[in-house]
Amino acid sequence: PTRRSSDLDLLFVQTGGSAGRRTTAFAKATGDVRWSAGDDEPGYASPITAELAGVQQIVSVTDSAVSGLDPASGRPLWSLEAGTGVVSKPVLLGDDRLLLPGGSRAVAVKARRGASGIE
Repeated sequence: PTRRSSDLDLLFVQTGGSAGRRTTAFAKATGDVRWSAGDDEPGYASPITAELAGVQQIVSVTDSAVSGLDPASGRPLWSLEAGTGVVSKPVLLGDDRLLLPGGSRAVAVKARRGASGIE
């Protein structure tokens, strides 16, 4: 069975920086870094936990893309160039959909399982 992100006792933060430090997972009890992922510039939106396409994940939004990350490892599950200039966090709409409110436009995303993973 898949562990839910809430079972991992991690705090997920948009930390920013190059060399895989866009999103970082910290141990809640100690503050130790468990993993970090992503090379693009962070956005202003906080990462959220969500179940999309039957997979528990962290949804991380940057200024140019939105991606799903494995909560335990930070491994990318999917990514989509969005370019919304998102300021607020993604909104879960149900049925594997999210809304990315943007400064200049909003984008709706629907996740589904494909041959190579989540699309």
